[in-house]
Amino acid sequence: MNEYKNVTKKVEKAKETLKEHGYTCKVLAEELIKWFETDTIVDDIGLDEVLKEPFLVIHELVEIGEVKRMGLKITKDVIIKNPEKIERAHLKAAEVEFEIAEKLGDYNHLEKRLKHVKAWCNDPTVPPEYKEKYRELYNKTERIINDCKEK
Repeated sequence: MNEYKNVTKKVEKAKETLKEHGYTCKVLAEELIKWFETDTIVDDIGLDEVLKEPFLVIHELVEIGEVKRMGLKITKDVIIKNPEKIERAHLKAAEVEFEIAEKLGDYNHLEKRLKHVKAWCNDPTVPPEYKEKYRELYNKTERIINDCKEK
Protein backbone atom coordinates (compact mmCIF):
# COMPACT_ATOMS: atom_id res chain seq x y z
CA MET A 1 0.00 0.00 0.00
CA ASN A 2 2.88 2.36 0.78
CA GLU A 3 4.30 1.78 -2.70
CA TYR A 4 0.92 2.73 -4.20
CA LYS A 5 0.94 6.00 -2.23
CA ASN A 6 4.41 6.78 -3.57
CA VAL A 7 3.29 6.14 -7.16
CA THR A 8 0.20 8.29 -6.63
CA LYS A 9 2.31 11.13 -5.22
CA LYS A 10 4.74 11.03 -8.17
CA VAL A 11 1.88 10.84 -10.69
CA GLU A 12 0.09 13.82 -9.15
CA LYS A 13 3.29 15.88 -9.16
CA ALA A 14 3.93 15.02 -12.82
CA LYS A 15 0.33 15.90 -13.72
CA GLU A 16 0.77 19.29 -12.04
CA THR A 17 3.91 19.95 -14.06
CA LEU A 18 2.16 18.89 -17.26
CA LYS A 19 -0.78 21.18 -16.48
CA GLU A 20 1.59 24.10 -15.81
CA HIS A 21 2.94 23.57 -19.33
CA GLY A 22 -0.44 23.31 -21.04
CA TYR A 23 -0.93 19.54 -21.13
CA THR A 24 -4.00 17.85 -19.73
CA CYS A 25 -3.34 14.42 -18.31
CA LYS A 26 -6.04 12.00 -17.20
CA VAL A 27 -3.82 9.04 -16.36
CA LEU A 28 -4.20 7.42 -12.95
CA ALA A 29 -1.53 5.84 -10.76
CA GLU A 30 -3.22 2.46 -11.31
CA GLU A 31 -2.76 2.85 -15.06
CA LEU A 32 0.92 3.67 -14.67
CA ILE A 33 1.41 0.55 -12.55
CA LYS A 34 -0.53 -1.55 -15.07
CA TRP A 35 1.54 -0.07 -17.94
CA PHE A 36 4.68 -1.49 -16.37
CA GLU A 37 3.06 -4.92 -16.18
CA THR A 38 2.53 -5.10 -19.95
CA ASP A 39 4.58 -7.32 -22.23
CA THR A 40 7.19 -5.42 -24.26
CA ILE A 41 9.18 -6.16 -27.39
CA VAL A 42 12.49 -5.12 -25.80
CA ASP A 43 13.58 -4.92 -22.17
CA ASP A 44 13.04 -1.47 -20.81
CA ILE A 45 13.42 0.52 -17.63
CA GLY A 46 11.24 -0.50 -14.69
CA LEU A 47 8.71 1.49 -12.71
CA ASP A 48 11.06 1.93 -9.74
CA GLU A 49 13.66 3.61 -11.97
CA VAL A 50 11.05 5.81 -13.65
CA LEU A 51 9.72 7.03 -10.31
CA LYS A 52 13.20 8.34 -9.40
CA GLU A 53 13.15 10.79 -12.33
CA PRO A 54 10.22 13.26 -12.58
CA PHE A 55 10.70 13.80 -16.32
CA LEU A 56 10.43 10.06 -16.94
CA VAL A 57 7.15 9.99 -15.00
CA ILE A 58 5.96 12.80 -17.28
CA HIS A 59 7.10 10.78 -20.31
CA GLU A 60 5.19 7.68 -19.21
CA LEU A 61 2.01 9.62 -18.37
CA VAL A 62 2.00 11.33 -21.77
CA GLU A 63 2.65 8.01 -23.50
CA ILE A 64 -0.20 6.28 -21.66
CA GLY A 65 -2.48 9.27 -22.30
CA GLU A 66 -1.73 9.10 -26.02
CA VAL A 67 -2.36 5.35 -26.07
CA LYS A 68 -5.73 5.90 -24.39
CA ARG A 69 -6.57 8.73 -26.82
CA MET A 70 -6.04 6.26 -29.67
CA GLY A 71 -8.75 4.12 -28.13
CA LEU A 72 -6.44 1.42 -26.81
CA LYS A 73 -6.84 -0.16 -23.39
CA ILE A 74 -3.90 -0.88 -21.11
CA THR A 75 -3.83 -4.65 -21.41
CA LYS A 76 -1.00 -7.15 -20.98
CA ASP A 77 -0.43 -7.29 -24.76
CA VAL A 78 -1.26 -3.71 -25.84
CA ILE A 79 2.35 -2.87 -26.72
CA ILE A 80 3.05 -6.04 -28.65
CA LYS A 81 -0.22 -5.89 -30.59
CA ASN A 82 0.02 -2.17 -31.51
CA PRO A 83 3.69 -1.37 -32.19
CA GLU A 84 3.07 1.52 -34.61
CA LYS A 85 0.58 3.27 -32.32
CA ILE A 86 2.83 2.72 -29.32
CA GLU A 87 5.79 4.20 -31.23
CA ARG A 88 3.69 7.26 -32.10
CA ALA A 89 2.74 7.65 -28.42
CA HIS A 90 6.37 7.19 -27.37
CA LEU A 91 7.56 9.88 -29.77
CA LYS A 92 4.97 12.34 -28.48
CA ALA A 93 5.94 11.51 -24.90
CA ALA A 94 9.62 12.12 -25.65
CA GLU A 95 8.83 15.44 -27.33
CA VAL A 96 6.77 16.64 -24.35
CA GLU A 97 9.36 15.37 -21.84
CA PHE A 98 12.17 17.20 -23.65
CA GLU A 99 10.14 20.37 -24.16
CA ILE A 100 9.32 20.63 -20.45
CA ALA A 101 12.88 19.77 -19.39
CA GLU A 102 14.13 22.55 -21.67
CA LYS A 103 11.59 25.07 -20.34
CA LEU A 104 12.63 24.20 -16.79
CA GLY A 105 16.29 24.49 -17.73
CA ASP A 106 17.22 20.89 -16.90
CA TYR A 107 19.94 20.49 -19.51
CA ASN A 108 21.52 17.65 -17.51
CA HIS A 109 18.38 15.61 -18.04
CA LEU A 110 18.41 16.38 -21.75
CA GLU A 111 22.05 15.42 -22.00
CA LYS A 112 21.45 12.12 -20.19
CA ARG A 113 18.51 11.33 -22.45
CA LEU A 114 20.40 11.97 -25.70
CA LYS A 115 21.96 8.50 -25.53
CA HIS A 116 18.46 7.02 -25.33
CA VAL A 117 17.34 8.97 -28.39
CA LYS A 118 20.42 7.77 -30.26
CA ALA A 119 19.50 4.18 -29.31
CA TRP A 120 15.97 4.71 -30.64
CA CYS A 121 17.46 5.92 -33.93
CA ASN A 122 19.39 2.66 -34.24
CA ASP A 123 16.73 0.29 -32.87
CA PRO A 124 15.76 -2.27 -35.56
CA THR A 125 12.21 -2.47 -34.15
CA VAL A 126 11.59 1.26 -34.76
CA PRO A 127 9.96 2.03 -38.13
CA PRO A 128 12.10 4.22 -40.47
CA GLU A 129 9.74 7.23 -40.32
CA TYR A 130 10.08 7.30 -36.53
CA LYS A 131 13.85 6.90 -36.69
CA GLU A 132 13.89 10.08 -38.76
CA LYS A 133 11.74 11.90 -36.18
CA TYR A 134 14.03 10.69 -33.39
CA ARG A 135 17.03 11.98 -35.36
CA GLU A 136 15.31 15.37 -35.58
CA LEU A 137 14.68 15.29 -31.81
CA TYR A 138 18.31 14.32 -31.21
CA ASN A 139 19.66 17.14 -33.39
CA LYS A 140 17.33 19.73 -31.87
CA THR A 141 18.22 18.65 -28.33
CA GLU A 142 21.93 18.64 -29.09
CA ARG A 143 21.65 22.23 -30.40
CA ILE A 144 19.77 23.28 -27.25
CA ILE A 145 22.45 21.77 -25.01
CA ASN A 146 25.27 23.33 -27.02
CA ASP A 147 23.58 26.74 -26.98
CA CYS A 148 23.25 26.45 -23.21
CA LYS A 149 26.95 25.61 -22.80
CA GLU A 150 27.95 28.63 -24.90
CA LYS A 151 26.09 31.05 -22.63
